[in-house]
Amino acid sequence: MFGIDTDSITHRHLIDPMIQCLRCKAFVWIQESLKSTRNHRDGPQFSFCCSKGQIVLPDLRPIPRLLELVSGDTDESVHFRSKIRQYNSSLSFTSMGADVDRALANSSGGVYTFRVGGEVTHHMGSLLPLKDQPAKFGQIYILDPIEQAIRRNEIFDQQLDEHLLLELQQILEVVNPFCRRYKSIRQREYGKRISSLKIILKDRQSEEQRQQRQRQQQRHQRQRRQ
Repeated sequence: MFGIDTDSITHRHLIDPMIQCLRCKAFVWIQESLKSTRNHRDGPQFSFCCSKGQIVLPDLRPIPRLLELVSGDTDESVHFRSKIRQYNSSLSFTSMGADVDRALANSSGGVYTFRVGGEVTHHMGSLLPLKDQPAKFGQIYILDPIEQAIRRNEIFDQQLDEHLLLELQQILEVVNPFCRRYKSIRQREYGKRISSLKIILKDRQSEEQRQQRQRQQQRHQRQRRQ
């Protein structure tokens, strides 16, 4: 699919450099553009990132502390990057559900391949853990901040830095609205014996907006087949 050449000296595979979508600035390969627009005078058009400019998301504000952890050269930054997948998973609200080809994923030969058949879903369990069961995923956000860090570190066999986990949790409480909802429940119910609790996610989209989104998805699917 991509423009791949082989370096005759090092025998390494070289992939064409990525470009940016002119509308949303996402980094993409030219081979991912709509074929009919690749030589267009206004530049190639992409449907999978922003549906040719029809989907507009608010700009993400930079978080200096995260940039420092991702690009810094301190021992803490090196540790964070070496465990970045564990930190990301430890802060997840949901678990991933998929029919994974485990024989291929666990193969020791060739390039690592993660192949999924059918849909990829996210599983969200009960808001509170079952009796005698430890908290996991979204349930952890109900705990006290220090208990959250301890529990997340337990899940990954004490490989994470609990002070860093506390920092990341505090950042999420500022930038993530769902995290703030869990925090408000924790503060409101602190010290109480909770037996039943639920969060209701309401869809405020009008019927017209839903139909418009469906039309965009159908148009997107047709474009992908081009």
